[in-house]
Amino acid sequence: MAASDAVYHKNCLTALYNQYRKFESAQNLLGTSHTDIAPENIAFAELKDYIDQFQNVSVHTKHIFKLSNLVKLYHDRILSLGGTAPKLINNTNLKEKILRTIPSLEANKSNYEVVLSFKKDIGDALLCASSINHDNEAVTLLRAASIVRKDLFSKKYEFKGSLIDA
Repeated sequence: MAASDAVYHKNCLTALYNQYRKFESAQNLLGTSHTDIAPENIAFAELKDYIDQFQNVSVHTKHIFKLSNLVKLYHDRILSLGGTAPKLINNTNLKEKILRTIPSLEANKSNYEVVLSFKKDIGDALLCASSINHDNEAVTLLRAASIVRKDLFSKKYEFKGSLIDA
């Protein structure tokens, strides 16, 4: 029998294809490793994990993340994983990606800086910020200075020396 005359039974051919498909999928599973994942994806997953660590840490500690710091962490981590990060990472795209993956975060703009914070912490942070009243501190310092001034000027000091060295 020559190779050109070989004809497979339908069931045998199906079994052969199934075995080959099973072999290929096993090879793909074995071949997929940590290094096959893009460094950008690993860096983003680690950044997300870093932010998630602070979500349920403490009731007394409120965490605010500056977007510029997160971008720098992300960029540095890509480089440390051996990836090639662009010189400028698009802050807006990274912010949107973070907000999509962590829905409990909220972005707020403060002057030129974008800060990310957990929605549940916003009220407490505002309350804490409003309780720090710098006007009260200034009034207290002014009163202390006037008390010291009043005490200094209430006493009469007489000079009993000379200004010429002998």
